Amino acid sequence: MNKVVNLRFLLSLILLQLFTLAAYSQSAGFSLSLATVDAGNLNKKSLFDFQVNSTAATVKNVLLKGTVKYRNQPYKLSYTLRLPVQPGVNNISEYAGRAQFEYSSGSVRELFELFDRLPEGTLQYCVTLGAADGESTIDQVEDCTFGKNEDLFLINLIDPENKAELYELNPMLSWVANYPFAATLSYKIKVVEMKKDQNPINAIKRNNAVYEEKGLMQMSINYPIYARPLQVGNTYAWTVDAYYKDLLLGGAEPWQFTIVEDSLLKMVPKDISFYEFEKHQAETKIFAVDSLKIKYLSYNEEDSLQMEFFTQHEKSVLKMIYPCKPGTNMIALDLRTSDKFRHGKVYKVNIRNARSKTFTVPFIFIKSEYLK
Repeated sequence: MNKVVNLRFLLSLILLQLFTLAAYSQSAGFSLSLATVDAGNLNKKSLFDFQVNSTAATVKNVLLKGTVKYRNQPYKLSYTLRLPVQPGVNNISEYAGRAQFEYSSGSVRELFELFDRLPEGTLQYCVTLGAADGESTIDQVEDCTFGKNEDLFLINLIDPENKAELYELNPMLSWVANYPFAATLSYKIKVVEMKKDQNPINAIKRNNAVYEEKGLMQMSINYPIYARPLQVGNTYAWTVDAYYKDLLLGGAEPWQFTIVEDSLLKMVPKDISFYEFEKHQAETKIFAVDSLKIKYLSYNEEDSLQMEFFTQHEKSVLKMIYPCKPGTNMIALDLRTSDKFRHGKVYKVNIRNARSKTFTVPFIFIKSEYLK
């Protein structure tokens, strides 16, 4: 009887050992999820903001392969990361410094490594976990996430303000980029005519451009004479995109403006005489059509006029000294040589002569090309 019991015990022990060996020969269980990764804001930190869970009884050496691909764009970033995975939950962010990266182009590499950014666009981010060297009991697992990488509010249109009514047919268009590396960027501007019942966003997406230009290094430009002329009564939408080399980083929210008829022009006389400012102390506004015409009688052998121009909001825009001769001086100051004067806007000039007497001349600046 004792022999039978001992035999059964020995058989049970052998079976237990066999089951234990079999368990160790099966694939270790791994799972990963990118649910915690913000695919719309990928950078050096957020790429590794996920966990790997292991049900293995011991530490396993694994290889992570991550890939970021863009839809309809050739941009690509990938990395490999070898790490020991402990039983239980593993935070991959702790091993981010071990990652080895590859890039589709030098500009993608510079943008990511120098400025911690990726181009704008719709992308797919996938991570695959597999066996590293020396491991053969790991089945490959993979997870993917999707997102749109776009930088909102980092480019803002400045002038003309949204829904502005303009008299100028070649207005100044200006914007600002809030990137810390704005000096390295170039810009593309696009202006389209809006159709009935369109908003600026739809118009920019669907309509042909009346003016489009890329490679701009400055953050302002006058609507050029070589573009399709703007028409009175039409409403236009415009926006600006920012690029780092060949990579699109983001775009400004589109704004709109309308070209209206300048009723002020009907008030401008055809012939403008020279204004004797010493006889009038800021009592009326005069028109300066391209040039400000003033008349000054000097009684000194050596004389000059010190002038400072201001906007209607008291912002100084120009200073100059004009030498005068004895007798009558007919002075025509060409204001077109400065980019500080806007068509139809009100300005004033403070004039001080050699006797330290000061005069103020308010005026409205008019560009002659708008006169009919």
